[in-house]
Formats: sequence, structure tokens, C-alpha cells
Amino acid sequence: MSMKSLAQESWNKGRFFFGHKLSSVQVIITYYILITLMALILFYLPIFRQPDSHVPFIDMFFMAVSTISVTGLSTFPISEVFNERGVILLEILFQVGGLGIMMISTFFFIISKRKVTLKQRQLIMTDMNQPRLSGIVRLIRTTFTILLGLQVFSGVAFSFYLKLSGYFHQWVDAFYYGFYISISAVTNSGFDVTGYSVSPYANDFLFLLAIMVLIFIGGIGFPVLVDVKEWLSFKFSKRFNSFRFRFSLFTKIALLSSVILFIGGTLVIFFLEKNHLFNHMDILGQGINSMFYSITTRNAGLQIHDLNDFQTTTLMIFALLMFIGCSPSSVGGGIRTTTIMIIGLYLFAF
Repeated sequence: MSMKSLAQESWNKGRFFFGHKLSSVQVIITYYILITLMALILFYLPIFRQPDSHVPFIDMFFMAVSTISVTGLSTFPISEVFNERGVILLEILFQVGGLGIMMISTFFFIISKRKVTLKQRQLIMTDMNQPRLSGIVRLIRTTFTILLGLQVFSGVAFSFYLKLSGYFHQWVDAFYYGFYISISAVTNSGFDVTGYSVSPYANDFLFLLAIMVLIFIGGIGFPVLVDVKEWLSFKFSKRFNSFRFRFSLFTKIALLSSVILFIGGTLVIFFLEKNHLFNHMDILGQGINSMFYSITTRNAGLQIHDLNDFQTTTLMIFALLMFIGCSPSSVGGGIRTTTIMIIGLYLFAF
């Protein structure tokens, strides 16, 4: 039996376990448990480890769970445990955790021109938290293409920028870190593989703005990306003048809530830290740093300062933003921006 046939049979029969029929939710949970265990095994292979590095099992298991869930937490310095190949492995696992195992699997089915069955569509709908089956395959094809293309484009752009700006003297190092920052920002993973996150670029406002854009796109929600892509297609086609495109209610709420939280978080952080941690900066630097923390605390977890240097009140604002998180059906977590928006609208109406 060929590998493709074996994968197809495993996919189609994956809802059966010890003779019991599993629901879509149970199948998805089983898949993620298996991929987490696979990540744990790979982490112990010497090819991905620094020489003589030792990490207790519970810490490595925590790292595997954190990687697949793109939480960004680790209990040990990553640069002291994983080598360059290990970091590349983390980047691959970020894709599985951020984009979802069903999205990646289905995309390979699409490009190999294999039929996506009804059961597979149900699993995709469950994994991506979608309310209906219609448009699932189109959602995956569009989202995967956009996010993967964005990672490649920004990775190349970052690599050239880091090398030509003098941050790195070797092209290999520039491409290595350029692609890592790109993938980490788009997938909202936030792992620190260097020990200083993105702090060396604290005064490079153009670079910080580019990272913020990637974080925003990754956390805005997959349906929003599809809506924007459809809007651009209609706008630059002849049908645009005779057809009025309408954004979905989800897109409107997700965009509005994200913008409100971004602006609100920026203003609060700015006024709390402008005479404290940001007192040595000009108004532009204070604004850019406030913007960066407003978006990275909700999504990515990247940092350009030691968090111990912030005021306690600011850290409480960070915790609130982290609690809210990203939009549904995105690479990020949290209770979701739309949840907060709907609660706010309900209270306003009441």
C-alpha cells in the first residue's frame, strides 16, 4: 500500500479507536495529542540538541505542549538546549500549532488533487471553529496560501534588511534569524530562541512596525483574510462596479474590536510609561513602543524590554490584553476579541 493510500485510509478511519466511534472533537483532540507526543520524541533526538544539554522530562513535555499550542512559554533557555536544526524544527511545529493540523493536511490533499470527503470537512470545521461546512475548502486554500506566502516574503525581506542594516555579518545568520522572526510573528508563537527576543531592534521603528503588521495579520482571524482577499478581487475586477461587496458580520466585529483594543492599549501603556520606562525616548519612540506592546501582549509575546522594568499597573494591563487575546479562527489564543466586543455591545444595549 502506498503512503498516500495509507494516509487516506488513516484519515477516513481515524474516527474509530478501540472499536468506538469518536466524534469530530475527540478525533481532533487525539490528533493533537499524537502530534504533541511526536514533538516530544523529536525534541530528544541528538540531531536537534546542543551537545551535553539535559532537560528533565516534565520540562521537555511542557515545551512540546507549549510549541503545539503556540503558547510561547518555556521553562529553560531554548538557545542552550536546541541547536539551529532544533530551531528549524520549532518553526515547523509552529505551523502545525498556529495554522492547525487539519488545515495543513487538507492543503496537501488539495494540491495533490485528492477529494476532501464530508467527514474530513467536518473535522476541518471543528478544528477551525467554523459554524458551517460551506466554503471550508476555499477558506483553507486561501488562508494557507496567504499566511505561507506572507512568511516567505517577509522572511526574505527581513533577512536582507538584517544583513544590509549591519545586524548580522553573515548571510546565513541573517536568513536564519530573519525567517525565524517572520514565522514567529505570523504564527504568534513568541518563543525566545536567542535569549533577548527582539530587544536588539528596540530603536528600529521600521522593523518593529513590520513585525506588528505580521502579528496583526496572524491574529485577525482566517475568515477576515478570506473576506479581504475577496474584496480585493472584486475591487480590481470589472464586476466591482455592478456588484456591492459586503463584509461578513464576523469580519466587521473582529476588525472593529481589534482596532479598539489596539488603540486603547496603546494609549493606556503610553500614559502609564511615558514618564517611567519610556522617559528617555522622544514622543515617536514612546508611541511606537506603546503600539508594539499593545499588539504583542495580545498575540505574539515578543518583547523589547525586561518586563520587570514596567510598573505593576502596566503589567496588569498586559495581563488583561493577554486574557483577551486574538480573534477566533486565528493562530492566537485568549477568550477572543469578538467575545469582549459582544459583551460590551450587550452591556451598552442594556
